Amino acid sequence: MESRINELKTKTSERLKEVKKKSGLISILRLISFVGGIPFLIAGISDKNGMYIFAGAYLLITFLFLIYVHAVFKNMITHDETYIEVLDRYLKRLDGSWMNESDNGSDLIKQEDVLATDIDLLGKASLFQYISIAHTPKGRRKLADSISLKTDNLSDRKRRYEAITELSKADEFRYEFETRTIRNKGLLEAPEVSGEKFPGWMYPLMLLVPVINIITVIAFICYGANPGIILASFVAGLAITWIPKGKLDSLSAPVYIYGKSAGDFYEILNEIHKTEFKSEILSGLKSSVDGHKGMLKAVKDMQRIGDLAAISFNPIIHMLLAGFIGWDYYLARRTVTWTAKNKDIFIHCENLIADFEELGSLSVISALRETCEPVITEDESIVFEDLYHPLINREKVVANSGTLSERITVITGSNMSGKTTFMRTIAVNAVLAYVGAGVAAKEFKLPVMKLFTSMRITDDVSEGISTFYAEILRIKKAADYVESGSEPPALCLIDEIFKGTNSADRIVGATEAVKKLSSGRCMVILTTHDFELCDIKSADGQPADNYHFEEHYQNDEILFDYKMKSGRCTTRNAIALLKMAGIVKN
Repeated sequence: MESRINELKTKTSERLKEVKKKSGLISILRLISFVGGIPFLIAGISDKNGMYIFAGAYLLITFLFLIYVHAVFKNMITHDETYIEVLDRYLKRLDGSWMNESDNGSDLIKQEDVLATDIDLLGKASLFQYISIAHTPKGRRKLADSISLKTDNLSDRKRRYEAITELSKADEFRYEFETRTIRNKGLLEAPEVSGEKFPGWMYPLMLLVPVINIITVIAFICYGANPGIILASFVAGLAITWIPKGKLDSLSAPVYIYGKSAGDFYEILNEIHKTEFKSEILSGLKSSVDGHKGMLKAVKDMQRIGDLAAISFNPIIHMLLAGFIGWDYYLARRTVTWTAKNKDIFIHCENLIADFEELGSLSVISALRETCEPVITEDESIVFEDLYHPLINREKVVANSGTLSERITVITGSNMSGKTTFMRTIAVNAVLAYVGAGVAAKEFKLPVMKLFTSMRITDDVSEGISTFYAEILRIKKAADYVESGSEPPALCLIDEIFKGTNSADRIVGATEAVKKLSSGRCMVILTTHDFELCDIKSADGQPADNYHFEEHYQNDEILFDYKMKSGRCTTRNAIALLKMAGIVKN
């Protein structure tokens, strides 16, 4: 895959160089046509020379045409630069430098999102940061809500897996789709347009401006009238056009909201329209592009209006068009006509694009890594083969296999041996399974469970809550859920249980807390350095399953294999780590 991405990047870079050369040439020709056209036109009007007037008009018309051509080239340059940026993002995912990407979804984290922060679903070095190809506001929120399990996708999991798997194989569709959406990230989700009607009193004014200018030009050419009347009629046209400018701008609001990005909207929709999808969800989304009130045509019409509006962004050109033909009236009239038919089209576009962004983002892991379809079982156990953490570099990640079937699983091990990473591996792959994505494993079977985590605990000075008490509140929330008998059963993941207090209180507290959690339908997985907790039992007397991670030493260096092994840990490495840090000398 890496070679294909680099091949596309090289091809696009070469094309970009050529387009930039052509764009520079067009800029020079545009300047020449404008600088040459104005003197010819002034001389022709002053000397009443028809040839000069024709030459000046021809050069100025050429200037207007070159403005359009330059805009086309500029659009091509922006597209190719953005396309290369998208390809670079995939290369960063492959080489492990993706953690420097600016959008990590941290702005979407709410205070109560402990799951999202505990297992790195949102924020720095998160699942969101790794997989997101979502750039629109709605798309980013939809993805964040999905992977934070705020959206219930379980009932649609099979259909979603088919769609996500299909997108994982459609690499160039994803690249092109993201290229178009990334250019609109600040322009989408605009406010709904009002749909005002075009006032009847504007029609006479709209016609008056070009009529008085045509009359003065005829009077000058045919009857030798003073050329000053052309200037006078031009100024009158400006006044007629700009006096009601506030109202005209209000009527033209949709083109200023959507016109600039309508071209990319159209390209996104057209890319969907021309792509053949097999999965039910993607085929349904495509049919909405083809069928919803002529969505594709409506967006194309807005693109044309936007192109017309773009011409007037040049203040000199805008002044000429406004004074001679009452340009703003015609732009407003055409916008109002479009709005009357298509008022809600872009709202539907945004929702559809957000759906593709979410599903496309979830497909990134399967596009880049080895994944499998998870199996949701009725059996209350977790079975996994070659399960690994999808965010760890593919050259360094270590996979584990095993079965977790007891009410309580205690994982011991020395510092830095991989205990916490293993718990996060279970959790993040469970999230992927529940949202319909592929999971990072050769095989992964698990029941539907509600996830509770107690990992990254911090105190709250403003509320007077210590780290220890904050952890108690976390565990209490899980215990209350278990006690309520709610469905589905709970999966409670606790890292270094009650590490914020002394060892004696920790052992007593952990024993009582786990007993409470295991009194109902709940699977508890906890890590600890307290070997006494290896003998912990559930509320009904069932002993805990014990697993451990360990280290070994080579040439006075501590090494880890990050492999989960049966039984409890028998080694410690605190002194060895202190020696490595230079704190302990002997």
